[in-house]
Amino acid sequence: MAEISETRKRGRNLLLLALAPPTFFAVCFAYRPYVHDGPVLCPTRWIAGFPCPGCGITRALCHLSHGEVEESLRFHPLAPLVVGYLVALWIYYLRFARRGTPPAWNTHRIAGAALFLMAAFYGGRLTMFFSSPRGWAALWNENVVARFFS
Repeated sequence: MAEISETRKRGRNLLLLALAPPTFFAVCFAYRPYVHDGPVLCPTRWIAGFPCPGCGITRALCHLSHGEVEESLRFHPLAPLVVGYLVALWIYYLRFARRGTPPAWNTHRIAGAALFLMAAFYGGRLTMFFSSPRGWAALWNENVVARFFS
């Protein structure tokens, strides 16, 4: 009986994992017409006044779901790499759910490379942000404390 339960559990996990990317893509595709109308949801930008490493990724993925690559890269240059990373992660967990044991991938190196790339991108983004005329003004005027006192 325990074997049947484990088989059902593995099958359910496999089904949920298989449905995750199409669901994510459908949400991005459906949200695309509204992506520019909503408020900024980034807590770092809202509290501190400057962008976080992921700022723009939602818009970029929504544009990418419509095949608008140039517009996607304008919002976040790493969006295609993020999609590739998510697809690789999806394949990893599908294989894990199907076999019951994790695949023999060097996940520490993959995650480390992704983290290094994101940190380097963020360093460049902050350098560009604070070297622009708007950067320091945004830091002092577009954060939660400035909004509270204005």
